[in-house]
Amino acid sequence: MHPAHTLTVCGLALLAALVACSDEPPKPRSDWVLRFGVVFLTEDLQATREPLAPEQYRLWFPYIVGDFYGSPDVPELRSPEREPDGSYVLDLNVAHANLVESLGPPDFMLGFMRAEPADARFARLAPAALEADGIELVGRAEWVDLRTRERLLLLYAHQPVVITGTSAAGGRTTRYDVRIPQAGYVWVAGRDESGGDQIYTVVPAPAELALAITPLDR
Repeated sequence: MHPAHTLTVCGLALLAALVACSDEPPKPRSDWVLRFGVVFLTEDLQATREPLAPEQYRLWFPYIVGDFYGSPDVPELRSPEREPDGSYVLDLNVAHANLVESLGPPDFMLGFMRAEPADARFARLAPAALEADGIELVGRAEWVDLRTRERLLLLYAHQPVVITGTSAAGGRTTRYDVRIPQAGYVWVAGRDESGGDQIYTVVPAPAELALAITPLDR
């Protein structure tokens, strides 16, 4: 074989190998596997209330793209599996590629919120508890750390992003300072500051994750 032809073949083989490697799906991440129980709590999260039987409701996990709030843009990509002890497992590694394809630029419902970079792609996993055989909500579903009784949001960012914003109402200031340093999921909580103000920021993973179902606001 001519030396030039040999180099060409080797180059094509190397290129094919690089392309194959780039197409490989990311390795599953253990921190993307959520294990949680379902609890029925009062609106302030401090007391339990009469639970519904598991067959009376179903859990739904869609995504809100480019915002924290609003209606879901991406339907449920993966249903949770119910364990024999009544807890649930939700593997966010499954169908991750479908989530990435569904991401778009920020589209904030609250006009004072901003993302940097402005075209950052992110989404919030927005759990809901619905009637077993219908679409009506049976309560408000919220991620909660049972150790601290803290409400949580779960965000996925496809690249580093900083989400900020400030609003004032009723003598209270609410600030958003959510700094996500790398692609992946992060937990966000609204924590009280001095003077009664509140700040939404990235927090450590919950020690005891639960999905709390609280009464609907009516």
